[in-house]
Amino acid sequence: MQQHCKNIHTMKNTIYSFILVLAIAGFTSCKKDDDNKKKDTTAPVIEKVLINGKTDSDHIHLHPGDELELEIHFSDNEELKSAKVEIHHAGDGHSHRMNAVPFAYNSILELSGKQAHEHLDIHIPDNAADGEYHLTVQAIDASGNESVLYFAELEVETH
Repeated sequence: MQQHCKNIHTMKNTIYSFILVLAIAGFTSCKKDDDNKKKDTTAPVIEKVLINGKTDSDHIHLHPGDELELEIHFSDNEELKSAKVEIHHAGDGHSHRMNAVPFAYNSILELSGKQAHEHLDIHIPDNAADGEYHLTVQAIDASGNESVLYFAELEVETH
């Protein structure tokens, strides 16, 4: 009987040792897989921006009530996530027209894949204040990398 208990005790130790070895091997192999997977550090790229069909973003003149058409092409080496498009007034805040208000536009675009194309039609309000406005576009990929900021100046003036 003593021999039988001793064999059971030895068998339990063997089983526990075997489980411990498997657990260590499992954790070690998972760690190696994580180490082999490289973190994405490459920022997405804003490939092309067309403003009212033109790639030349200098001297974009608009009038209150106009439509601003944006075509934006994005790319990333892994996976795109989102983009932010913003227009804000850059002038000194005064206008010579009654009821003129500096206008602002903000949009977050959901993106996916390695390539994306977005088309936006932005209405310039009828009561938009005259002056200079800044247009910015920035893309973010699934790893949180941010593109270089795209920047253009817009001029809004009454007819």
